[in-house]
Amino acid sequence: MAVPTRVADQYDLGRLVGRGGTAEVYSGVDCATGNQVAVKILTAEAAASPVLVSRFTREAEIAGMLNHPAIVSVVRAGEEPVPDGPATRYIVMEYVDGRTLRWVLRNGAVPIPTALKIAHGVLGALEHAHASGVVHRDIKPGNVMIATSGQVKVMDFGTAWARGTTEAPQVVGTVQYMSPEHIRGEPVDPRSDLYSVGCLLFQLVTGRTPFDGDDQATVAAQQLVTEPPAPSTLVPYLPHTLDRIVLTALAKDRGDRHQTATQMRAELRVLNPPRPPAPVSTRTAATQEIALTPAAAPVEPDSVTA
Repeated sequence: MAVPTRVADQYDLGRLVGRGGTAEVYSGVDCATGNQVAVKILTAEAAASPVLVSRFTREAEIAGMLNHPAIVSVVRAGEEPVPDGPATRYIVMEYVDGRTLRWVLRNGAVPIPTALKIAHGVLGALEHAHASGVVHRDIKPGNVMIATSGQVKVMDFGTAWARGTTEAPQVVGTVQYMSPEHIRGEPVDPRSDLYSVGCLLFQLVTGRTPFDGDDQATVAAQQLVTEPPAPSTLVPYLPHTLDRIVLTALAKDRGDRHQTATQMRAELRVLNPPRPPAPVSTRTAATQEIALTPAAAPVEPDSVTA
């Protein structure tokens, strides 16, 4: 598929900065303002799938209705005509200079204060999304970015559910972070996202997910019936108050979890006052500073669709 050099007669595309399973992300410039943007382009293969086109469109629509510092903002979305070929679908987004949380976690756990600040940021984004009638449904390290400034950014609302939609429940996401009700194909609600935050926080402080196995079916079964270990059984110096917060988030029955993102944030404040996480270095030995954008996260090998 030929990628246009400009979309909407306003945004010039630059170099490729990220590639996911269904889209590529290019750096860009808003010719009207001179500001940097990121332009996400749906691949030709994905464009041939009505389901993936629907998710791409949903991502633009839902993210476009959310306005919060901890959510990657969408500037514009549409289709760009291409000579002798199908139109190219695109989303113009806020440019984020930073790294995915998956990259940050590549070497294991992070310090407790950093973990708490990241969790605060994710919960702040969800607090706003849930108040707007949106359930993300796919909170995981690959969908969270840490800007070089330390700002937490939640992204990729392609599988999100929004109030007023009539779609049937779908089992779409990454099994290591999916709630039991999501795996069972039941309707999800904000507490399903909080379960995913519990998985995320568990990984931030221990370096591993609560459940793991040789295949997706094994992990899914554990999510349904196995009680997670307390984080302090893996990392003895972790406070028991943190154990309680994480295990509450990971309760099998959503009625036993925190009922709102606001409630979970309030409990985390007891452990550490919320401040931006420390800036994340984006320099490598072989390259200069690398700016990654929302779809630049690596493809999760354990993502499932049913």
